[in-house]
Amino acid sequence: MHTLKLLIRPCLLLSLLLLLLLCTSTLAASGSEDYYTLLGVSRTATAAQIKKAFKKLVMEKHPDRNKADPGANALFMRINRAYEVLKSPELRERYDRFGEAGIKAHEEEGQQYERAHGAEKAGGLFADDPQIVKLTPERYESVSRNVGEGGDGQIWFVNFYASQVTRSEKFAQMGHRMYTGPLTKESLLDAALRRIEQSHVELTESNVLSRLSDQSAPAHWLVTFCGGRGAVDCFSQRTLKKLAFVFHGYVGVGRVDCGQDAALCSRLNPASSATSGAGADGAHAPSARLFVNANSGGVDLDALGAAGLPVTSLHTQETVRGVLRLLPPLPADEGRVADRLATAVFDGGSLRQAHLLLLDEASSSTSSNADAQLKRLEPLLKPHKIRVARLACGNSADQSTRNLCQRLPILRSAKKQQHQPAAVLIKRTGDFEVYYGEVHYMDIKEFALAAIANPMTGLTGETFANLVDSAPDGTYWFLDFFAPWCPPCMKALPQFREAARLYESELGVDLPAGVRLRFGAIDCTIDKALCNRFSINSYPTLLLLLKGNSKRVKFRGSKFAHQMLAFAEAFVKPAAVYFNPDSFENTVAVSKRTHVWLVYFHSVNCQPCVEFMPELNALAKNFQGHRHIRIGAVDCVTHPNLCSRNGIRSYPTIRAYPVDKTGPDDYFDYNSPFRNSDSIASWLETFSPQSILMFNSRSLFQSELASDEPWVVYFYADWCGPCQAFAPTFKAVA
Repeated sequence: MHTLKLLIRPCLLLSLLLLLLLCTSTLAASGSEDYYTLLGVSRTATAAQIKKAFKKLVMEKHPDRNKADPGANALFMRINRAYEVLKSPELRERYDRFGEAGIKAHEEEGQQYERAHGAEKAGGLFADDPQIVKLTPERYESVSRNVGEGGDGQIWFVNFYASQVTRSEKFAQMGHRMYTGPLTKESLLDAALRRIEQSHVELTESNVLSRLSDQSAPAHWLVTFCGGRGAVDCFSQRTLKKLAFVFHGYVGVGRVDCGQDAALCSRLNPASSATSGAGADGAHAPSARLFVNANSGGVDLDALGAAGLPVTSLHTQETVRGVLRLLPPLPADEGRVADRLATAVFDGGSLRQAHLLLLDEASSSTSSNADAQLKRLEPLLKPHKIRVARLACGNSADQSTRNLCQRLPILRSAKKQQHQPAAVLIKRTGDFEVYYGEVHYMDIKEFALAAIANPMTGLTGETFANLVDSAPDGTYWFLDFFAPWCPPCMKALPQFREAARLYESELGVDLPAGVRLRFGAIDCTIDKALCNRFSINSYPTLLLLLKGNSKRVKFRGSKFAHQMLAFAEAFVKPAAVYFNPDSFENTVAVSKRTHVWLVYFHSVNCQPCVEFMPELNALAKNFQGHRHIRIGAVDCVTHPNLCSRNGIRSYPTIRAYPVDKTGPDDYFDYNSPFRNSDSIASWLETFSPQSILMFNSRSLFQSELASDEPWVVYFYADWCGPCQAFAPTFKAVA
């Protein structure tokens, strides 16, 4: 019978040729020399190639070597300028995207250039269009989740455009339904309208009272009139469908045919709502009226008609803007309401529903149209049990309101800066989050939905004392110290919020009893004393507080949600076995071990140790259930004598204790510079009993393969990352 043998030959290397397709943006026209051409390098040149080219030009073009050339100094200044820009990754990226104008604007106006000129991350081709919501990858995922859950009935028509090719491909793979028709305005509009289920209501003498008085229907009604006297034109079916969709759940849309119901038209008095004059064909413009709170206190058609507000427009967007301006303003939270909110946030109370408070200072700095658009938040957020109101923090506010404004971190800076508090969401639990983005109703809506779905909270000096300093044992706090004017902070904050959401849905359900992880954000421009207490000197700084907040570890990884959560999980829910002196003696230092043990000796005061913790956790989870290998750790701050007895003199120290060996002195240190879970797993597998034959010589290789038995041969290289990742799988098969 033939047997199947597996072998590895380390001397043969596999070469992988990767074709890199580089998409480079077009250099903005600046009328000046191209920096790459000036240095004589390609746009894909490495930093080393750029430096080498510059040194060569210094030897050739320096003014001291070209004293006879009157233009030598000016030329060398341009060469030096090009090198200063291209040697900096940040400035080089900005130059590639905006040209020399972008560099000058960056120097003169800081971050204002990217905002003013529509950097691709801020919207690119559509940066100046208020009707188009710019979707980042994170916001797209949030929108996709909300649409999938059927939360608000919104339909999104998303354009994936070419200035962000990689991102567009990722988005397209996530799309719900791809549009493949003609790229014309009418075709796109027809495709969107086919997805809309809402429609207007045909109002007649027989149904008008029941429709308008229905308490489950919208309180406000936009009624259009057509036909009959004056030859009033009708809104088209397409326009009515758009209006019904836009105002769904907030303003009912109805139509009265004045040719069929002249008496109803007369009572609702449509004549006063018609636009004056006539069109080119002699027909009157469409007429419509807005009836505010139509279903309050019974419906009297004559009184309702007298109170109707004229809406004069020929176009859908103008009609929408007109209706929003005529609708009642959002309520202002003050007095007792402000007191209840303060009690929920600062005294451990709770609310029946969440409150989204729009700061009046933010609204007053926007156009009247933008302010009117904020009224659309009420119907969008009502299904999610979020009440929308205004919060006036000015001098005219009552004492309760001023007290709430001063205790929340929402007072706007007198300095002109891009990110200012614009809204605050107070959750039912009393937790709160502050919104610092653009004052646009869709942006604020997405913020509110993301905030309500996760356990993150804002923190002040007052709430920090109540929630963090007084936290029970087993409660860990992951803190984000930030400043609103800091662009990296504003990029990291949504990721931090997403990490909190992932914790709630993925990690939190499996934590041991009594263990809890909480997420908090601190605005260091307002709570300076709190940030000074933790020696925060750069933003953003992410700290995880351990063991009753007596210890802290700093997160320095990539500011992405999954990396943040993996970091926190390594401390809150470690997969490795943590040893004390007794358990170490009884498990690792025994006379005859039954398992291979990898032990990680570390200190929470050692930043490289802290940064390795997610890798250790991944390694331990990878070997959970393994027949021969176990993963353990020793905290040398908690157990210094144990580490001292085992000769630990530096951190981190990674040791493998093989099976069937004697005592704690029979070990192997891991000394490879590749300190990641895949590399360590491959190294650790070499101590595990295995049925893999290592070919260490050509003669052994040739003699074994000369037999009639079948072989599976694995050719690898120690430096090959994919090889290291595949090795545990290969050994598991063996």
